[in-house]
Amino acid sequence: MMHGTTNIKKTQSSGNSLFSGIFPDLLKYTVVKPLFKKGDKFKTSDYRPISILSYFSKVLEKVMYNQLQEHLNQYSILAEEQFGFRTDSTTNKAIYKLINENLKAFNSKFIVGGICFFLILKRLLTV
Repeated sequence: MMHGTTNIKKTQSSGNSLFSGIFPDLLKYTVVKPLFKKGDKFKTSDYRPISILSYFSKVLEKVMYNQLQEHLNQYSILAEEQFGFRTDSTTNKAIYKLINENLKAFNSKFIVGGICFFLILKRLLTV
């Protein structure tokens, strides 16, 4: 019987969190494990942490993300220049837009912030 009660509580909790926008504390539990990258297996700096979340919390997070994304798109809340966390928006598109806008300005004899442009471009390409 206890197992059924837990499922009902999870369902009620997830339904409430969709309306309130608050992620339930019980679903914030995660197991963090070290994952070896490369190098010396005896150096902690050669590991990176990975978080193993419950499947239910992943599903709830995806539902909340989809609702938020739909709201942001429906009301055109995000600026066109916002490339992160958007569907069909990549770093490549951001770099293309940055280069394209600077080249247009340069070809139109406008002053282009060249040093800043190349520093940003260098940073984007090293990520």
